Amino acid sequence: MTQFKASHELADILLRNCFKETTKQIYPKHFEFIKNNGYNPDLSKRIFSLGTNNIKFDYINIIPSYNGGCHGNEIASQIGELPLKGIIAFYKCSSRTRNFLYLRYREITKIYSHYKTINEYPEWHKLKSDKEFRVQFESIKIN
Repeated sequence: MTQFKASHELADILLRNCFKETTKQIYPKHFEFIKNNGYNPDLSKRIFSLGTNNIKFDYINIIPSYNGGCHGNEIASQIGELPLKGIIAFYKCSSRTRNFLYLRYREITKIYSHYKTINEYPEWHKLKSDKEFRVQFESIKIN
């Protein structure tokens, strides 16, 4: 499975999937540094937002946050393809579905496992939230 680090490649994936780069507004000094010197994850921060949720590149760390918060064990220096798709799909869902999933999993990086469960036991997963998450998950473009 492909692992992604804080990089141009991961930034491009987020931008292709409806995220907006908000580095200029949140980290103006880092934005200027990137503009003048290029992006280097060892030297600068970036942030990508979708609505009120975001994914931060805090130097080499990738930090997904939901409702302004993040569990410490969600911070990672790299992220796999399935957890990445799960995070993006989660952020693209309605607030009702996000709340449903967050109450169940509590860690955004583990929400991708819900997609596996939906496919393994479709007879148990007939809620609108399940369907919405599956559709969003399958629509994510990584490559």
